[in-house]
Formats: sequence, C-alpha cells, structure tokens
Amino acid sequence: MEEWAMPRAPVGSRRPDSRMIGVAGEHYVAARLALKGVLPIVLPAGHPGSDVIAEAGGRAVTIQVKTRAATNPALYDLKGDALRADFLVLVRLNLWRDPRQRPLRPDDPTEPIAWVLSLKDAQRAWKQGGYPHKKRNALRIPKVREILNEHIEDWDQVIRALN
Repeated sequence: MEEWAMPRAPVGSRRPDSRMIGVAGEHYVAARLALKGVLPIVLPAGHPGSDVIAEAGGRAVTIQVKTRAATNPALYDLKGDALRADFLVLVRLNLWRDPRQRPLRPDDPTEPIAWVLSLKDAQRAWKQGGYPHKKRNALRIPKVREILNEHIEDWDQVIRALN
C-alpha cells in the first residue's frame, strides 16, 4: 500500500507566515479563556467577523482576534468599520522586534500579551486611531495606547458578558 501525505511547506526554524501567526493568536486567546473556565471554540479560517466563540453556562460571545508577532508593532490590520464581534482581542506575541520601530526598552514584555476590548471600546479605539485606506485599513497603536492600557489581559469582561 502506498503512503499518502498532504504536500506542505517544510517546517523549520524560520519565522512563521502571517497565517500561522494568526492561528497562534487565536489559540493564545483560547488558552486564556480555558484557564478562566470558559469553553473556547476556535472557528475555521475565513469565518466572517469572528475567530473564537467563548461559551459558558449556555451563553456565548464572539471574539475577533488580531495578532502581531513583533514586540513593538505600530499597526494592527483591522477593518474598523466592519467590527461585528462582541469583543476584539489584539494579541502581541512578542517574538521579535520590528527594526523599523524604536529599540526595545528594558520594560518591554517578552511574553505574549493581549488587549481585550468590548465592541464599544473597539469602536471607540477605531474612531480615535483608525486608518482607513483603500489597500490596507489599520489601527494605529500609538494613538490608542491609553484605551489599550485600560484592557490589558482583561478577560474578566468576557466572563461578565457570559454571566
């Protein structure tokens, strides 16, 4: 019998592509929710408007996840006018530093970090720091840092929405 394997790119020590960075961010969100006692359901790629469903006690909320690998990203790709999920989670994996940005500071995080924004706060952030463009819409982090700092690893607001 002949062995059959799905063709794929070789796996190695090079940087993961953007699709795998996104998957890592979605699974980071799922892990954080699971550790809080919430059932996370990671949706298939291309699901419109959300990437994860969080479920507890018969209630559910939707979460859109945007992930960057760099330690100091200035932008997150985001179609702010199309936000539909109950929550937007911006994940920063802190895998490397973008050399086009400022150098690392001693207090820069080296572990993954997430900002958990309700839809209302995500829309407020978009109004304040959104960058609509015909080729690439983005959220400019320096313009919304104050909003983000209110919601660092704020998983409790997801829990409250499920109660």
